Amino acid sequence: MNAVDEHYRQDALLSRIEAGLAAAGVTGPLSVEALAPVDEFHTGGRPATEHVLDHLDLHANDRVLDVGCGIGGAARLCAERHGCEVVGVDLTESFVATAQALTERVGLADRVQFLTADATALDPGLIGDGFAAAYQLHVGMNIADKAAHLTGLANAVRPGGRIGIYDLMLTDTGSLDDLDHPLPWVSEAAENMIAPVGAYHDAVAAAGLDLHLVDDRSEPVMAAMLAAQAASADSGGPPPLGVHLLMGDTAGLKFANMMAAFRAGRIAPVLIVAMRR
Repeated sequence: MNAVDEHYRQDALLSRIEAGLAAAGVTGPLSVEALAPVDEFHTGGRPATEHVLDHLDLHANDRVLDVGCGIGGAARLCAERHGCEVVGVDLTESFVATAQALTERVGLADRVQFLTADATALDPGLIGDGFAAAYQLHVGMNIADKAAHLTGLANAVRPGGRIGIYDLMLTDTGSLDDLDHPLPWVSEAAENMIAPVGAYHDAVAAAGLDLHLVDDRSEPVMAAMLAAQAASADSGGPPPLGVHLLMGDTAGLKFANMMAAFRAGRIAPVLIVAMRR
């Protein structure tokens, strides 16, 4: 088991989500919207996912690659709202299995498929003549060689296709030594591959991609995090359905360490959009 899978793996994840749905009063046929509170395992939640997808110039029936798909929330949203066919890949088997089950429950299994795989080493037969677009949501903090990673994504996307990279990045005043662990994406500092935005600029150039957009999302994300924190305090704890279900018993500490880094201005959520020539 690699360190990434070991950090993210949760036993009986689907059962925990089903219990959360029941506790939240979600009954009857399951929908993409009902899953939103637990589906968005990245800062900014559903609005952040929509923001990323809106910058990818998507069209109905486009084939799109979701890198580090988690339990499949963004892939399902992409299929439902944009009419795309989505392939989601993730290294964590429990996430992929849960993604498949939830996608069948919402009736999107004919448009979305999930694989336990490395997105930069995909079967050429799966890539075919190339994906129309690719995106990743808070994945790069687990990847050391970002240039090699983006080169792999560039090879999977057809010319003119966009690649959306929404990651947490170090600010000009932040450093890895300043961060307390565990964090939502990593257990120990030695495994933390968070990097400054400049490292992504270099990786985009090394991959032969054109830089299209750099968008610091700190303001809306901080507002969303503060609102969620206030709601949790008012209700005496986290909601029955939320991304804390994906992080196990240390969810509270992971959130607290991440919030401290945000408040200190050490990390920022940044969307980078690059294009294949």
